Amino acid sequence: MKQQVTLYIFLASILALSANEIPSTKVPQQETKQEEVPKEAAKETKPSLLDGMSFKGFAYMRYMTADGIGGSAQRQQYRLKLDATTAKSKGFSFTAGIFFNQGSASPSRDTHNTDKDIQGSLGVAVGSVFADRFTIATYYVSKELQTANTQATINIGRLNLNSVWTDKNLDLGIGVDSKLTSHKLQYQLGYFDTWVTNRIAYALRSHKAVANDYKAASLGIGRNLVIFAIKGDDLSGLSFNVSVGNVSGLLDYLAFSDLKFAHSHFHIRAQVAAAGMNPKPDFGKGAGDTSKLIKWAPGNINTSNEGFSSTTRPKYTGFNGNTDWANHRGVYNIQIGYKNAGFSSKLGFLGSFGDGYGVSLDYKGALDVGGKAWVGNLDAASEGFVFMGNGGRHGTSITSLYLVLSYAISKPFKINLDIAHIGGDNNYTILDVAKAPRQTTAKGITFTEITPSLSYKLSDKLNFSVWYAYATGDMNFGKSRFELRHTF
Repeated sequence: MKQQVTLYIFLASILALSANEIPSTKVPQQETKQEEVPKEAAKETKPSLLDGMSFKGFAYMRYMTADGIGGSAQRQQYRLKLDATTAKSKGFSFTAGIFFNQGSASPSRDTHNTDKDIQGSLGVAVGSVFADRFTIATYYVSKELQTANTQATINIGRLNLNSVWTDKNLDLGIGVDSKLTSHKLQYQLGYFDTWVTNRIAYALRSHKAVANDYKAASLGIGRNLVIFAIKGDDLSGLSFNVSVGNVSGLLDYLAFSDLKFAHSHFHIRAQVAAAGMNPKPDFGKGAGDTSKLIKWAPGNINTSNEGFSSTTRPKYTGFNGNTDWANHRGVYNIQIGYKNAGFSSKLGFLGSFGDGYGVSLDYKGALDVGGKAWVGNLDAASEGFVFMGNGGRHGTSITSLYLVLSYAISKPFKINLDIAHIGGDNNYTILDVAKAPRQTTAKGITFTEITPSLSYKLSDKLNFSVWYAYATGDMNFGKSRFELRHTF
């Protein structure tokens, strides 16, 4: 019933706003019967409700497996994101979008497998896991201004967060986002009164199904987020992105710079990201019991993951029991690349500086690195570079030497190989299928991920891909993902 109500609200909003945009077509009454326009002709000239509307989004089906010395697990995941935008009228348009998700992308032993992924008869009984959603995700008004050399867009409402620190498809904020493009330069200014990213939501969750804990499922950050960015593309081979941000009372600064120079078949790239956490972090009233967020939380604010549960960290003695937040965190990434015909490659090194390496609002953001599982597909909440995750703990560090090779056998068929070696005092999350008992007294783990992958375009909008990540070293496991994706 809730799903139907949500869908009705979505369709009603689009219909109402679209109707306002469509001018009525009225055939004037003629003086003579012979010149009267036939009813059939009048019907043919009546505009369609969908005239001028545009749709954007994606839908995918995923099947994931995980295996290791601790066991094996499988999961299925289905996701749909569809935004509908009305035709422009005097530069104004309206967008509303639905979002559906069933299942999880992080299989783990015992509690996470495909046994219950059907989730009910007739349709999906949304709410059995934290990731389940079927709702209106975006809802905003846009105004576009354009001159001969300049284009400006202002979006106001419930928006996807589009920045170097966020996932533009999943992360949400309520506020205003403006962009100005002029002479190959783009300027962005955004302000959000309340917001949340998917990875932060997982860090705040209670490890309960949505149906059992709606409060945890609807948590968000109530501190104002401000974003300013300048971006330039193809300026005589040079591209750059400089972004700064602030979350009042929580993150004193967010900074990201990306510089890339391409010449002939080669490119060189340098990225630096940094974040400063307030000594007395304030998450706002939308984050639940914030008294539990005074210190870095092992996994999430409600339960401890120090023991070997489905998602676990070894009890590193190297941190001497320290659970302080890292105040000043930093990451740098240096990369060289080569591309010729159907072949491309990149070799790079990522390192960290400061108190930790949690520098983003998302697990990865705009950082360009090699590998599939180590940076964002191990654990839903904590790995990667999200500021509340592993790198948010004081005294952590990380290194990654990576190589990516890609070859297009034909226009639709591409094969890839990612190799990444991970080290440092990384405070790394370990899945239950990849336990490393000998690491329970160490400060960090070292392992190498080897990931072959392939993709095949079945059509312009339909793509099939698969990868298998194998990790060896202090952590031994394998993880695969099969995906069929359609873009709108």
